[in-house]
Amino acid sequence: MYKKHFSFILVVILILIAFFPQTTFAQEDWPRVISIGTASVGGMLHLVGGLLSEFWIEIGVNASVEDSGGSFHNTMLINKGDLHTALISQGAAWEAWSGEEITGLFENEAEYYHQMRGIHPLHVSQMHSWTVDDTIESYRDLDGKIVSGGPAGGTSDFWFRMVMDILGVKPARVVYTSLGDTVNLIRDNLLDLGTVSGGFPVPAANEASATLGAHIVGVKFEEDIEKIKEQMPFFSTVEIPAGAYQGLDEALLTVGDWNVYFAHKDLPEEMVYQYTKSVFENLDRLYEGHASLKTVTADSVKNIVLPLHRGAYRYYNEAGIEVHPDAIPVD
Repeated sequence: MYKKHFSFILVVILILIAFFPQTTFAQEDWPRVISIGTASVGGMLHLVGGLLSEFWIEIGVNASVEDSGGSFHNTMLINKGDLHTALISQGAAWEAWSGEEITGLFENEAEYYHQMRGIHPLHVSQMHSWTVDDTIESYRDLDGKIVSGGPAGGTSDFWFRMVMDILGVKPARVVYTSLGDTVNLIRDNLLDLGTVSGGFPVPAANEASATLGAHIVGVKFEEDIEKIKEQMPFFSTVEIPAGAYQGLDEALLTVGDWNVYFAHKDLPEEMVYQYTKSVFENLDRLYEGHASLKTVTADSVKNIVLPLHRGAYRYYNEAGIEVHPDAIPVD
């Protein structure tokens, strides 16, 4: 009878070990299951999280893709220890890490948010705009204009208002609306320019250029880009290539906010090393999963400006991949 009870208990214990993740981080033992914080179900980040989970599985770690409120929410969760890894806009991560108040969403002291470490870059969100106003050739030309960076409180809205402030631009009014509604507002002469910090092509910009003859606008001038990067160092100099939109005959110079895959600092070094190695030795598979991930290259690693995880840095060091001075591990 005792043997039957013992056998039953043993089976239950084995099931619990197999199906429930470890709740603590340990340097010696790898977690059996790790979480990947993404965004809402149905969005691109959720899809990307699923693609990344395949590389964890290949090195023997099961991965659970978690839906969340996106970058700002993921930043809070990973630093609290509620997520092992997360996809985060570097702008959001930089604000939390540095303690520089941009959005006002991070209430704790900066040191509270020093639990995250970079693994590798993802896609980049380019800041660009659409307008039918021929007097607007760059963001220098927005004085007295009616402009929009999308819905209030969104990443595009925050970054666009900061860029205008840094450049000393004073629009007549900032309108908060969906990107799709900017097309009709421009058509009705109620808005001069719509803006997004996101990948391209943006449907609203496509529609405006195709139906209204709108042209695409960016920062344009290198000295303006450098001025922006001094105060917003998470931004990189990027180009939107010619042909990306109807009427865009030359590459457009602007700034971009890189999305980065972050890990909690206490994830085992060897585990993160093996994961990073698996990704970079199988980039073709990553590209096949989503076209936007073609930005994950050895060269784009240097756009990470926050400390890397020791395991990721070890791989980059061995592979001769250049990293930004601010990305050198701090532990």
